[in-house]
Amino acid sequence: MFNLPSEEDIKIGSIPKPIRVLVIKETPEEWRLWNAFTSMLSRHNDLALRVYATILEHGDSISSRDLVTIVDAPLYSVRSALKDLYDLGLVSRVRVERGHLTFDHWSVKEKILGVLRLIPEQYFGGGYQSQLKKKEK
Repeated sequence: MFNLPSEEDIKIGSIPKPIRVLVIKETPEEWRLWNAFTSMLSRHNDLALRVYATILEHGDSISSRDLVTIVDAPLYSVRSALKDLYDLGLVSRVRVERGHLTFDHWSVKEKILGVLRLIPEQYFGGGYQSQLKKKEK
């Protein structure tokens, strides 16, 4: 398994209170995390973010099939989005088997309001910059 991303509270000028975001610091060894992150952000119509927001608003666990109805997307697409959210550690799953049928119920594991990608540390010659200089006008 790979290291899950960290959660941080950040202050954004237009939002009065600090918000919780997921910070992605990817490394080549953690390609599954990177794959889940890029899939989540590049999905058509922000499906993964809409699914996560729906689960967050719902409060309790919610089934995959109920999510399909709420977000108005195909079951295959919703399941794929849920897999990415699960790989990122944002949601948890309880699987219920009834005969030959399987039902997944999802709930929020980490409450966040955004995702932030850091520039990979290996792109810098000497590691992360301790302080960025502002460009003077």
